[in-house]
Amino acid sequence: MLIIDSVLKRLPLRNTYSSVRFASTAALLLLAATIAPDVQAQSSPTQYEASRFLMQATLGADETEINRVVSMGFEAWIDEQLTIAPGLMEPEIDDRIANDLNTYGQHRHHAWWRQVMTSDDLLRQRIAVALSEILVVSEQSIFDEEGMANYHDMLLRNAFGNYRDLLKEVSLHPIMGLYLSHMQNRKADPSINRFPDENFAREIMQLFSIGLFELNLDGTHVLDSEGNSIPTYDNTDITNFARVFTGFAFGGPNNDINDQWAFFWGDWDTDEPMKIWVEEHDTDEKTLLRGTVLPAFANDPGRTPMDDLDDTIDNLFNHPNIAPFIGYRLIQRLVTSNPSPAYVQRVSNVFEDNGSGERGDLGAVVKAILMDSEARVMPGSGSELVGRLREPYLRYVRLMRTFNASSPNGTYQIPEWGAFDDFNQYIFASPTVFNFFLPDFVPLGEMEAAGLVGPEFQILNSTTALRSLNAYRDPLSDYFMNQEGDDRVSLDLSVEYSLSGDVDTLIERVDLLLAYGTLSEETKTTMRTAYESMPNWWDDNEKVRRLIHLAMMSPDFSVFQ
Repeated sequence: MLIIDSVLKRLPLRNTYSSVRFASTAALLLLAATIAPDVQAQSSPTQYEASRFLMQATLGADETEINRVVSMGFEAWIDEQLTIAPGLMEPEIDDRIANDLNTYGQHRHHAWWRQVMTSDDLLRQRIAVALSEILVVSEQSIFDEEGMANYHDMLLRNAFGNYRDLLKEVSLHPIMGLYLSHMQNRKADPSINRFPDENFAREIMQLFSIGLFELNLDGTHVLDSEGNSIPTYDNTDITNFARVFTGFAFGGPNNDINDQWAFFWGDWDTDEPMKIWVEEHDTDEKTLLRGTVLPAFANDPGRTPMDDLDDTIDNLFNHPNIAPFIGYRLIQRLVTSNPSPAYVQRVSNVFEDNGSGERGDLGAVVKAILMDSEARVMPGSGSELVGRLREPYLRYVRLMRTFNASSPNGTYQIPEWGAFDDFNQYIFASPTVFNFFLPDFVPLGEMEAAGLVGPEFQILNSTTALRSLNAYRDPLSDYFMNQEGDDRVSLDLSVEYSLSGDVDTLIERVDLLLAYGTLSEETKTTMRTAYESMPNWWDDNEKVRRLIHLAMMSPDFSVFQ
């Protein structure tokens, strides 16, 4: 407790309208790294630059991966990652089902951890998590382990593909159909006061593609003659889109679209795209965004419900908003909460044309985000504010991945008891379709005054601020490290243990791995003083683990600069 107290004194809590924040963390975000758009990424990065790059591009990376980036350079590492096949979750779930084993949410989480910890597709795994916070489904509402695993694997497979394909697959996925209720959505029948559900129709516009207001390519709002933002859609548009998403029900080989009974009572198949039953689809004329008209089937012989769907996806995909809307959100997840308009525009330009005439190439967009000068310049080099609060759950993931947590039998039963209470965040478990936090959330105080958003601050409160620090301690505890049995999970701290007699070298190593050289001298002094004052009856390994915990408690680690 004395060690924790010594660091908490450096992390003063400030109560503002019942929302408690780390004042020093907010200050770091305000004073975070600066950028110079004309600075180009070095071809031979230093270890610190490579570590920082991997903080953006992965869920965690060890010293070996840092040195690979040093050797290869940023661009070559990205190009290699774009070619690596995805490490999928569903095969492990399918194997359990095939062997008549009980399959619960914990097994899907174990499968996710196995891929995060062992797959070579480090960038793809990171992008899939980012996409899961944009194209949200949640186990809080959907209790289907195979379908949820399949949905996440869909994000993995499409992480470097085309956003149009991804948007269509999301629209047809049964998990999304269940979550946003266009599964078994029927055409209107006013005589019995039945009208199509509008839930998915609204969210595919608001959250998955174009947002609420017309945007310039740099992400700023298009304004009317009176200086007001211009809405992208209205209730009439929602109604027309909802009519498109009628007639969908479970797909799979056993559900025959010529069998009306199958629409209502067919096989519950959550790992195959939904099918459309013509009898339940609205075949009348529909008007979409920007005046696009879908003809009535009676006036267009041979037209099918899938034509309606494809034309609707095209209507959204070709909307000028989609490039800045999706680009901005991916930048926020990977690099900074407050990208400059110039940064957003550069990424939007790549979304609109990857250099080969292709629109919506996510692989090119991800590369543009990570290679942009605003992403690559190290702290303290320019003139504009960048940075973000790290997601609390992903800090926990980074600890496990950086120090190569593993189990003898490879089950990766990573302890996550009470994760939602600890972090207000848990993979696959967003409380709403709006994700764990809003992209435009503004913390009160200095950031509000500076006109900055801080999405992750929305889930930081008096409880999570303290509980998360304890949660980061658990994997470093004697109990966690000294478990017995083939399913035990432990960190590989062999190198760190070997440095127990050289505290300065140990601190520099922890700084490299967890904070890419940004631990302040004040933080290092606190760590050194705490390490040297630890009780004599603690063994050296315990002292090393406590030191790592101190680094994770610091505002330097909490904020990405």
